[in-house]
Amino acid sequence: MLSYSSLQLGIATYPEDAEDYTSVTWSGSNSYMSVNSSGLVSMGRASVGTSTYTLNVTCTVTLSNGDTITKTIPVTFSR
Repeated sequence: MLSYSSLQLGIATYPEDAEDYTSVTWSGSNSYMSVNSSGLVSMGRASVGTSTYTLNVTCTVTLSNGDTITKTIPVTFSR
């Protein structure tokens, strides 16, 4: 088994006067990768014969007016 590292995801608003958001939720997991509530994507233990792993991370932003925006971000770890 091989061990990999991690990647921190985040959001940025542009322009600066863009609508305020009240929360950001990150989700996604598979057998080899996961993302925590702060957007930290971690690679766990991997199979020796596989060189690339991809996780589709879902980011949901809740705006101050209650509307939500959801986007999926593919994250790939390769060795």
